[in-house]
Amino acid sequence: MGECIIIGDKFKLEQVVLNLLSNAKHAADEKERQCRNENYQKRIVVKSWINEQNVCFSVWDNGIGIHPDILEKIYDPFFTTKNEEKGTGLGLSIAYGFIKDILGEIRVDSNLGEFTNFEIIIPKQ
Repeated sequence: MGECIIIGDKFKLEQVVLNLLSNAKHAADEKERQCRNENYQKRIVVKSWINEQNVCFSVWDNGIGIHPDILEKIYDPFFTTKNEEKGTGLGLSIAYGFIKDILGEIRVDSNLGEFTNFEIIIPKQ
């Protein structure tokens, strides 16, 4: 594959990736805690790819998923489903803002109790 360039603050992009990984870990840990199925194995899958116009990556987990009723709120500042010790509700809001600032897109697909997949699409320069 060829080399490509995106324009953006590498530390902010790192923060986006770390936040998505942290959320995926929390979701998988929470499902393990709630799960009665002793065969459940936590999984987090990170993928990256390049197409004609974009650099893309995704973070998928087989955790608790996101309830459809709150899907539209997940990027709101201070919105969280975690308790006070585990989350501030700023991670996805900051990630969303940064990705939008670099003209990218953040997408989410989730089935409650099954999986969540975040996809980041950033235009190539």
